[in-house]
Amino acid sequence: MAKEYTKQHIVPQSYLDNFGTKEKKPKLAVRRVFYTNKIDFQIQATKEVGYIKNYYSIESDEDYAFYEKLISRSIEYPMNDLLKRIITNSTMMQEGAEILNDEIVKDLAKYISFQSLRVPAFYGEQLRKGSSIIRKTKQEMLKALYFYPEYIKRNIKSINFRKDDYKRILLDRITSEEVLSLLAKHLAESHKWFAYINKEADIMPFITSDNPVVISNIISGKIGIENGLANNDTAIIFPVSPRVMIQAIPKKVFNNNQLRNTIVLDQKETKFIVECNILQERQRYRETYYPVWFYQDIVINKEVA
Repeated sequence: MAKEYTKQHIVPQSYLDNFGTKEKKPKLAVRRVFYTNKIDFQIQATKEVGYIKNYYSIESDEDYAFYEKLISRSIEYPMNDLLKRIITNSTMMQEGAEILNDEIVKDLAKYISFQSLRVPAFYGEQLRKGSSIIRKTKQEMLKALYFYPEYIKRNIKSINFRKDDYKRILLDRITSEEVLSLLAKHLAESHKWFAYINKEADIMPFITSDNPVVISNIISGKIGIENGLANNDTAIIFPVSPRVMIQAIPKKVFNNNQLRNTIVLDQKETKFIVECNILQERQRYRETYYPVWFYQDIVINKEVA
């Protein structure tokens, strides 16, 4: 049985640390929106935010934390190293240099794909629909086995899936190397990737949320995972730190695919930074995360004024 209360992050703590204060325990300013639409601001340690209890736990398994360990070992650890490399490259960047290369883009696309699938907008919604999906699957199986003996059909009808069974199926799918590699390959090849370096990060930083990969449709402007990662009209933004943000835009919108992939933002692009931050607010699950100083210097002072 799973522990009664196990914190399991829907966005990696190591990722949130990039936006936290550099203390012994990195902290963030958290803007939390409750189900009642009540809004609350708090300053909290990164390990205390962005989690849902027993999110990946399979209650009936002896190792109830199997998937949490798998995600940490196989996806989060290597991706944490990748994000650190991107941040380091952005700091060490010389004029005219590029932060992204084909290898980094491929790995980024894989991580972004998983992060998009792990959050409640997809994983949680699929779990909620589990019973209806299983019912539909049974109907399709029975239709395909129309000429089979009745006792086989009765056996199929009598199969009962527990919540844990469907949770296991879903977790196997979203952590599958094959699935993530296929999504990553599509995104890497069909999109133009950019790294934005925010020179105004000490004044107007990039912020993030508990659903940090913003997915939008370049035609309709609609925001959310329902646009589909494999959709050729899908655009993506993903903040890596207050200073660095990644963007992927479909290549079909460019006449010139030789554009530089590293773009430095100065004071003239503050509006663009604000617009990206607003998208984080719009797509968040429950929480948006700010650097503590930004909350103290901008939000509090604005409220007082």
